[in-house]
Amino acid sequence: MSREAPARFCERRRVRFPPPTHPWADGLALGDLVRIQAWGPVTERRYARPSGLEVEVDIGSPDWARTDPVDPGTRRVVTDGARRLHDPEGLLDALIRACRA
Repeated sequence: MSREAPARFCERRRVRFPPPTHPWADGLALGDLVRIQAWGPVTERRYARPSGLEVEVDIGSPDWARTDPVDPGTRRVVTDGARRLHDPEGLLDALIRACRA
């Protein structure tokens, strides 16, 4: 999932420690990696774009997308503008529908 944040967040500095690697996420060329943060069952990777916007990629197990019930924090992330990047089994589509209901 990803979402772009306003430019006011773009002043963060590049991550200076060796982060855990996710070559497929880094291969998306989303910009400079500026933050890695664990949020319960997902790990956020936040990238700063040259335009000043930020892109957040959350990586986690399929359990995060469960819909019965939807976690309040998950609902907030999804309704704030989440977009699926890779969802071969339709789990994220089902989560997005459940959060919009």
